[in-house]
Amino acid sequence: MASPFHQVESGYLFRDVVDQHHAINEFQGRDAVSGLRVVVLNDPAGPKVLLVTWKLAMGSNVTDNFTLGAYGNLVARVNQETGAADFAANAMWPTAERLYKHPVTGKSFASFKIPFWREALETATAAARYFPLMRIQHWDVAVTNAGPELLELNELGGTQIHQMGGQGILTHELREFILAYGNLDKRPLLREACLAGRAAKG
Repeated sequence: MASPFHQVESGYLFRDVVDQHHAINEFQGRDAVSGLRVVVLNDPAGPKVLLVTWKLAMGSNVTDNFTLGAYGNLVARVNQETGAADFAANAMWPTAERLYKHPVTGKSFASFKIPFWREALETATAAARYFPLMRIQHWDVAVTNAGPELLELNELGGTQIHQMGGQGILTHELREFILAYGNLDKRPLLREACLAGRAAKG
């Protein structure tokens, strides 16, 4: 079947099953991969992590796709300094809830730190250097017992999952990045928002 995202004649890439880190399996009560979506800003000065969202597979789901809460999975913004999340969200506004404990295991999100946290960020930024013309990159990273593994690179990663629970993404850093590298001729409202934010910051 034809798809704008995959041409059949390009073939398929198969890989071994990811053996997720035992600590994450214990935290969520199952071994389905719950990956990190690492957003990297990539400019000539070098790649830098903007933010990280943890996508948690729930129930009988075999993937961690959030799909705006349609399948029951969770998303949680991870603090870059600590490698822990304050809470997770389970849906979109106005029905979204803040979950401070995992619904299945009862374990606290704030008390759990992602294993190999620094290594996961370093892996994403190291890989970003191989795509110097892709300014904003959305990497999916799994954490195994042997360390982080890259799953895929998304050029058009969804931004909704990073804004759950009142957490915005249009920070001063991102506004300046967009003004410097964005194709804003077709996005006048985005240009205005970035310029307004710059003016407000002074």
